[in-house]
Amino acid sequence: MFLIRYAGVENTLRLFGSNSDEGRQAISRSDLYVHDLQTKKSLLLFSSLYSQFQQKLEERGLFESTNLVVISGHGLRSVDSEEQFYIEECLADFSKITKIVNSHSMMMVFTDPDELDEVFFELKVCDQWAPMGDYDEGDNPLVSVYRTSELPEKFHWKSSRFMPGIIIMTRPGATVLTRELPSIPAGDEHARDIRQTGGWDNDNVEMRGVFMARGPAFKTNHESLPINMVDVYQVLLNILGVEPPHRHNGSWANVEDLLSSGWESRTSPDSISSSTSTARSFLCLILLCMLSY
Repeated sequence: MFLIRYAGVENTLRLFGSNSDEGRQAISRSDLYVHDLQTKKSLLLFSSLYSQFQQKLEERGLFESTNLVVISGHGLRSVDSEEQFYIEECLADFSKITKIVNSHSMMMVFTDPDELDEVFFELKVCDQWAPMGDYDEGDNPLVSVYRTSELPEKFHWKSSRFMPGIIIMTRPGATVLTRELPSIPAGDEHARDIRQTGGWDNDNVEMRGVFMARGPAFKTNHESLPINMVDVYQVLLNILGVEPPHRHNGSWANVEDLLSSGWESRTSPDSISSSTSTARSFLCLILLCMLSY
């Protein structure tokens, strides 16, 4: 098994957006790279390292039996330039914030324990993202401010010892930034200029990533229902003939239908015949960091 991480799509879409010439070119290039992987052409992106690997597979008659998986962690969405906010405009005293982690779609706000309630109140009632005009109470607010203990269960964050006391989440398209507060990653004067980003609520369809696969383990011309990122781990182990060494959060029922006959029932290396185990254990995983819908 080997993993190739390609960030060209993510970086370009963040800077230029998916409707730009640069964005379309980046997506076309990634399509070409994946196509070349499957048609045995020379692959400039991965230089001679891939060529040597491909040659060794072909020499051993393993190229056609190698499974190729292309995956992205999540999708990207365009940023609404009219819905960008700075957290400083909500605060009377910046010294009450010890640090900020992340920005844009979600922000973690760390404070001294004694200051948490006051900072939470200031953020909760902040005028800059308060509902205005013909606001429908059924609409999602532009910005939601949570005590970590009150976060929705679906995020699986509220009991983490690494979380701060306050979490800010924005509606898809809206972003929250910092100019002056200590932050991780460090604040960037160009942060307001990004065209697309991710990290919003994963129930939003635009946050869905990509999962594409071909090879002996997978059905052909098959379109699956959406799967969860935690489901992928068990698919890879199944292809390699490895039993999961520990409990995980994936659901086999979500991915079983992806696999071709015989592969969906493989539960241990013992179920693979010795004559085919080597030929079927190769797996190429390409991580296209993020793709845009």
